[in-house]
Amino acid sequence: MIYVTGDTHIPIDIHKLSSRIFTDQESMTKDDYLIVCGDFGLIFNYRETGFDVPSCPEDICWSKEELFWYDWLNEKPFTTLWVDGNHENYDRLKKYPVSEWYGGKVQKVSDSIIHLMRGQVYEIDGKRIFTLGGAQSHDRGTVTGTEKKDIHKIWWREELPSKNEYDEALKNLSRYDNQVDYVFSHEAPGNVLLNEGLTQNDVSNHLWQIYDLVDFKVWYCGH
Repeated sequence: MIYVTGDTHIPIDIHKLSSRIFTDQESMTKDDYLIVCGDFGLIFNYRETGFDVPSCPEDICWSKEELFWYDWLNEKPFTTLWVDGNHENYDRLKKYPVSEWYGGKVQKVSDSIIHLMRGQVYEIDGKRIFTLGGAQSHDRGTVTGTEKKDIHKIWWREELPSKNEYDEALKNLSRYDNQVDYVFSHEAPGNVLLNEGLTQNDVSNHLWQIYDLVDFKVWYCGH
């Protein structure tokens, strides 16, 4: 079984995955999945001092609070998957090794906490899933204001997908004749933003192109 939720912004909104609120988990196992649509926030602290985690790269340290939520999620009966949003620490995330899992590239924080990378197609629980994370941060400020000061603290340039990631997305989709069951992103496609009277951006416009290209059943996004 696959469940879906929006941003968790650990620790701000992670409580919705508590057993009191997310009651279905009582019957779940590690073969069931909870997918977070970006802004996961577990790997966010920019101060790389603190506690070591045995399953993580040697030069990554965790804060006491991050370590608490790391253990909390690992102890859950389900497996947590996430696509990246803009509130992720890309300096730390890029240090995790890339491996293949269910047909696509992933980064495993642990066996129970797995990052679904951009432009990938997975076969999970009998469903074909396409992922493309990333979004422009609302916290960037301006070049003359807070932008330079806050880079690598509350926003990262890598929050925006690169041309290579978009190209890989199109290549991987073409391998499946542009047919998937579900799409998971953080940002919404540009046509959705347009219909809601919201401002479009480079990421949403690329997603709009994919929206028009791909035959899918349901598209899930956060942000």
